[in-house]
Amino acid sequence: MTEERKKQKTPRGAAVEILNRIDQQGAHAEPLLDALLSGTEIRNPQDRGLLTELVYGTLRMRGRLDWIIARHYRGDFTALEIPVRNILRTGIYQLFFTDRIPAFAAVNEAVGIAKKGCPAAAGLVNAILRNVLRGKERIAWPEMAKDPGRAIAVLHSHPRWLVERWLDRYGIDETIAVCRANNGI
Repeated sequence: MTEERKKQKTPRGAAVEILNRIDQQGAHAEPLLDALLSGTEIRNPQDRGLLTELVYGTLRMRGRLDWIIARHYRGDFTALEIPVRNILRTGIYQLFFTDRIPAFAAVNEAVGIAKKGCPAAAGLVNAILRNVLRGKERIAWPEMAKDPGRAIAVLHSHPRWLVERWLDRYGIDETIAVCRANNGI
């Protein structure tokens, strides 16, 4: 591997770095992405697209991703270090919302990022992502019949208070349509 290639960031690793800065420093995604994309660290157009999708997609679907993590982590997942949470979020985002990334690659890359930044958590990242992958079709989502506000908020990754307001004004079908439209941006 050339020295120049070693200096280049991977889109997944860069996405985790950006998400960490957002969580730790209250930074905004757009200027962080712009700064990285205007440099030479990520040159390949496909990698640049993947980076952008991972950052914005992970932020957009964060509520749903956190629900999935919480169902697969024994303990309070909010007690996990921020980098570990973001590695898991980006890995799960790839498993659920991208169709061009093979599942094994998403898991392998996430474990590799963990080994570099949080070596003690690499096994945990591997275990959670593999369990998510195996049980992808059996995740226990909130039940629409019991609590539509919670179900819609989790499935469509919107703040519950906002979903509740929309439910009062528009009903279930229209609220779901609004959430889908928001996530389609």
